Amino acid sequence: MKKIIRKIGENLPGFLKGALAVSLLCLAVLCIVLVREKLLKNANEMGMLLAESYAMEEENRISVYSMLLELGVMSVEDTLHTDGAQGVQARLVAYAGQLTELLGGEILDPFAVIDGQVLAADPWEGDGDFDYAGADWYRRALDAGGRVVYTDGYQDAITGKMVVTLACALDDGADGNVLAFDILMENFHAHRNRASLPQNSSYYLFDSADRLLYAMTGLDVEETEGHAYIEELVSSIRAGKYAAHDSVVRDTRDVARTVYYYEMSNGWLAVITIPAGTILQEGWDGVVVLMMGVSVALGIAMAGIMLHNRANERKMRSVNESLQILGDSYYAIYRVNYREGTYQTVKGSPDVREQLGQQGRYEHLLEVVKRVVDETTHEEFERNLSADRIRSLIEQGVYDFGGDYRRNFGGTFKWVNIQVLYNRGLHLDEVLLAFREIDTAKRRELQQRQLLEAALAAAEKTVEQKAMFFSNASHDMRTPLNAIIGLSRLAQNPDNPPEKVQDYLHKIERSGAQLLTLVNDVLDMSRLEHGKGGSLDYRPMNIETCLREQVEAFRDQAAAQNKRVEWNGGIPHPGVLCDPARLGQILNNLVSNSLKYSEPGARVTVTLREVNHQNGHGKYQLVVEDTGIGMSEEFQQHLFEPFSREQQTFASRKVTGTGLGMPIVKALVQQMSGELTVRSALGRGTTVTITLPLQTSDQGLARPDKQQTLPQQDVLQGRTVLLAEDNEINMEVAGECLGMMGARVLPAWNGREAVECFSRSAIGEIDVVLMDMQMPELDGCGAAEAIRALDRPDAATVPIVAVTANVFAEDIARTTAAGMNGHIAKPIDFKELQEVLRGLLP
Repeated sequence: MKKIIRKIGENLPGFLKGALAVSLLCLAVLCIVLVREKLLKNANEMGMLLAESYAMEEENRISVYSMLLELGVMSVEDTLHTDGAQGVQARLVAYAGQLTELLGGEILDPFAVIDGQVLAADPWEGDGDFDYAGADWYRRALDAGGRVVYTDGYQDAITGKMVVTLACALDDGADGNVLAFDILMENFHAHRNRASLPQNSSYYLFDSADRLLYAMTGLDVEETEGHAYIEELVSSIRAGKYAAHDSVVRDTRDVARTVYYYEMSNGWLAVITIPAGTILQEGWDGVVVLMMGVSVALGIAMAGIMLHNRANERKMRSVNESLQILGDSYYAIYRVNYREGTYQTVKGSPDVREQLGQQGRYEHLLEVVKRVVDETTHEEFERNLSADRIRSLIEQGVYDFGGDYRRNFGGTFKWVNIQVLYNRGLHLDEVLLAFREIDTAKRRELQQRQLLEAALAAAEKTVEQKAMFFSNASHDMRTPLNAIIGLSRLAQNPDNPPEKVQDYLHKIERSGAQLLTLVNDVLDMSRLEHGKGGSLDYRPMNIETCLREQVEAFRDQAAAQNKRVEWNGGIPHPGVLCDPARLGQILNNLVSNSLKYSEPGARVTVTLREVNHQNGHGKYQLVVEDTGIGMSEEFQQHLFEPFSREQQTFASRKVTGTGLGMPIVKALVQQMSGELTVRSALGRGTTVTITLPLQTSDQGLARPDKQQTLPQQDVLQGRTVLLAEDNEINMEVAGECLGMMGARVLPAWNGREAVECFSRSAIGEIDVVLMDMQMPELDGCGAAEAIRALDRPDAATVPIVAVTANVFAEDIARTTAAGMNGHIAKPIDFKELQEVLRGLLP
């Protein structure tokens, strides 16, 4: 070839040689200009697609966060309807933990406005004074009617950091309740965009108000010069200054950069700048022009052109690699002209690439893709992705839509997301169909939904159980109430003989005791259900003596019903550390059930066994066996569910109860680290076996002197009692009974009056203070602390006894911490009161 060129050159005249050289030089310059122009156009198309890809990532990210917010709205609405604002606070904490686990970090900060109060999963300082009503996100959420809204970036009033807020009204905004996520912009990109940028490139994200939300750049945009550069960049883009493919901007280091951008549907702007030298390899054009200028020979000119073409090939490979990076987020991309009904393949899926080729009719594309789509979604897939449907949505202003479906990948179905994307700024009748595999994320979403549905089902079941309980409890509580009210009216008849009145009063007392048992069961179960059953009061005790005495207390009741209660004991190590009150409560519930659910002539046998003992620890079995009516196998599956009771159609008599006895027993046994088993059959009776691991102790074997424990009837004779009670009837009853016991009563109607009365009294005048716990102005603990703090010698020594309806361990601990010497439960058992006071009064 060189010989041919040389031969031609030797035969040409001199002026033709000059003309040829000039022509070659012009041709070389023209080639450089054309190649440069083509390179810039290709780079511009690649950059715009890359900016569009980043923008799509941002919108997908917001879509994911919006979906999580909608799931949270459903959960919070259900919680609000069932458990109120207190339940919402707990639900927010749990949901924040689920979001952190799901997203791999604390990206979303959920909070809610419920009934005018700001509730946050992670409460911040000053949230109580936060003016949420004036916040843009709050007003927009209420106006949106249940749709998710999100704000531009703004400086958070609490943290001072740049945040974006997503919000959605609960129950369509009817009550002004809103659930929201705060997203710190420094956490917004915790998961980086998948498409990588060329070296030394920069990426910026602006909101619709042109505020910089996020920057990934080597430039310092925080300095004054950097701020000016950013403001000039975004304003020029909005003005269309960089629409041309060959336009450049000079950064703060005076480096020429090409600018590519894409405006998202919400007005946010994704901007990418790439050094012009990365694309054009600045300096090479001059070298090539200089080489072409020295067109001494055709060979040198041809060599220069070949070198220039080789450089262009390298640049084209770089452009293709950038496009490949753009396509990494999607396994298939098609460009569809919805008016002409055609498509072009940008990136094809390997399993259908041969069938689709590079272009064709859109109907063919849908037909091929439909073959690998789950059959259950064929009709919906074809209907929503038809050319007419796409055109209709775009005419309605919907520019980004799609959905999830299951696709067959070589025999395995995986979840896929399809996005139909339209850029209204290009004014083209074309959309991009982008397919992305989301199997892992979708399965996690479905699992989360199943968990929420399970939680909803559990909540609905609880509501149903509680409805049943209220129905039963309402009847069972009305029964003793009706007896109390009716018998009280009968007792007021002046014609009644004294023995008749006494009988009425005894029946009123029994009905009151029955009502008190029902109330105590409800309170016990409520506290145990919410983990507030209190700590166990383990102390040395004789477990055999304790249980035997409990059984003895039931003998008279059993005899009155023509039933027998038997005790079997005799264990080698009866001294243990245990909570005698809770152990007695367990046995009381079991024996009461056995007597309640049995017919005359039945036998109840209580047996205590020691099944294991070694190294100061033993296992003790308490067995309660009866020959009662028994339970069906079906009901035994629900025996320990709160509020459940078996209804036997042909039972010989009606049995009252709340359905809480066995759930309370189970909760207490579990709290003691024990085991509980139940065997029962209809018509044969029931056997309940409880196994408790207990530490043995010889200290519990000592028997108190019964003579010393007998109450003294005259313990209050001549004493002065300060009685603090805010209820008139309770004050009258307690005052009369104390007066009958020989005491002088000084009444105080609240905690403040009790402190003032004690302050006014003479030193040593008041012998004992009976303090109600819940009173207006100052409660019992506060009043006791105030009395102990008085500057007088008897303030530190006067006995103060708490009179309270709360007898759990933590409640007793509060009274002790407040300086009280003892406690007694309401309603007051005055024999027990004398027993307590006997140990406190000199």
